[in-house]
Amino acid sequence: GKEAEIAKALNLITEQAIRAGQIISRVRGYIRKRIPKREAVDMNKAVEEAVTLFRHDALNRGIQIETHLTPDLPPVMGDLIEFEQMIINLGRNAIDAITADSEEGGKLEIFTTAGDDGVLVRISDSGPGLTGNEIDRIWQPFMTTKESGLGLGLAICRSIAEAHGGRIWAESAPDGGLSVVFFIPAAVEE
Repeated sequence: GKEAEIAKALNLITEQAIRAGQIISRVRGYIRKRIPKREAVDMNKAVEEAVTLFRHDALNRGIQIETHLTPDLPPVMGDLIEFEQMIINLGRNAIDAITADSEEGGKLEIFTTAGDDGVLVRISDSGPGLTGNEIDRIWQPFMTTKESGLGLGLAICRSIAEAHGGRIWAESAPDGGLSVVFFIPAAVEE
């Protein structure tokens, strides 16, 4: 009856939560164990390579992607693959947010700028945006606005940013939507 169904649903939720926890610790462990390369990285290259991996998905959904890359950025110290992973996660989140908001179209913009002895990458979408309260909650591991998905992407992005001595935050985009920004310190000449 009803109680058996509820018990089954709760078991499923518990299993998913345990699985999600394992995924997070595996990924965090992977990020920690995989000896991250510490080398000078051109963040514009990271953006360009990452975008090729979700551009097709965006175009299929009628979403325009615009990149605004500042030339001659200072190189940042870190691991190209981890930066690309962050940009792919954030780009896919933005695409999902735009798609959830409207049937057709929308815009995803990615900016790189130099500032404060490092590089800022800003990923802005034209989706529904979030309230101040929600913006604070998106960094929690199980916060997800998607029907399917464990919402681990942002927790992982935060781990990567902090492992590189940087930080990541979200703010409302100028024309509605959401901007996620991360900062990575510039590589210091040894």
